[in-house]
Amino acid sequence: MLQTGLRFAAVAAALLTNIIVARNLTLDQIAYYYLYVTLAYFGNAGLYVGLGVALQRLCASLASSRSLDKMFLLRYLAVSLAGGTVAVLLFSLFYLLGHATELHPWRVAACCAALSGANYLSSVSKDLLALSQRLTLAALLGLVEQGLKLTFVWLVLSYLHVTAAVDVTAATAAASVLAGIAAVSALLALSASASESISSNVKLTNIARTVAPIGLAGLMNWLQLQSYRPVLLYFGTAPQIIGIASLLTSLGMTGANPVLSIIAQTYVPRLYSGEAGAFRRCIRAIGITALVAAMASMPAAVAFLLVSGRRALLVYLLLVPLGVLVEAANSLIGAFIHRRNARGESLWILTAAGGLGVLIAAISWLLPHTASNLPYIIGVGMVASQLAILATIVATSRHATNTR
Repeated sequence: MLQTGLRFAAVAAALLTNIIVARNLTLDQIAYYYLYVTLAYFGNAGLYVGLGVALQRLCASLASSRSLDKMFLLRYLAVSLAGGTVAVLLFSLFYLLGHATELHPWRVAACCAALSGANYLSSVSKDLLALSQRLTLAALLGLVEQGLKLTFVWLVLSYLHVTAAVDVTAATAAASVLAGIAAVSALLALSASASESISSNVKLTNIARTVAPIGLAGLMNWLQLQSYRPVLLYFGTAPQIIGIASLLTSLGMTGANPVLSIIAQTYVPRLYSGEAGAFRRCIRAIGITALVAAMASMPAAVAFLLVSGRRALLVYLLLVPLGVLVEAANSLIGAFIHRRNARGESLWILTAAGGLGVLIAAISWLLPHTASNLPYIIGVGMVASQLAILATIVATSRHATNTR
């Protein structure tokens, strides 16, 4: 019960942050804010998510004995953060210089790299806490992170009186850095020291076999759900259109994510422990939650738009439940990833399915449209691409089961 309350408090803080951003930034600057978030997530999608999944398998002892090789964890995080930071910095800088509209590309690229690394640090620490059955603490740290983001963004926009997307990105990155450090510190303080070192049993080839397919699938997911921002902006789509699509679909995803995360953190340890029926119950819980959240998101979206002074965007109200469905599909895909990873099965099907999703999303951008209906084309294309990915994964999973 406490865990649920913490999750909903985190949702409230995230929504308040979005209200402050929506009230204080123009639609153009909102578009660029989400562009910078997208550039940052490149590192999480292509590298950090896979590294996090590999780390959970390496630290499986947390699920049974709550023991941890602390020096190995610190070395793993240091090396992965160093490599990921460089990758995101160079990728962001390459795009910004190519777009040629950013006056301070180095500053923006640095903010993107910091935000990407901080998100990884915070996420992987909370995942490991959840693996050790400390779900309430993981939820509490999630609330702390959202509270810090709310505070920092409010200070930047209300106290410092700046209205640039890069300043909001910097504030968000700073909050995530502090939350990530707090999460790692809590994990180290509460975990027992493992009797044996993991380092001697770790092979880079084994880590690469996990990171490579998940990283490629993550990049496909990034291309499918987020690349419309840099791609369409690069080819001249009005920033206001991107701002509308990003703000409202992200609102639905933000609202649904904490509740769906509770389900994931509840069932992922059970998947790794091989509990009978855990996967089926996880899928059922995600499906029911998605339907309820999609219906509840519409009146919530009306309130959000009225409070944030964006009454004119009510015509795009249905983008919010579309965002909920996108996030629910991500949770379903994540459940399949963890089940395959726990069984030691190949994860390459996720890359193939992701390629299909990218193709469908890209085709949707090319459909005949007007400026007024393009946000809906983007949102519907995202949902359609997610459904195609899920259908592919389910079909191949059934085939694999039948051939055993």
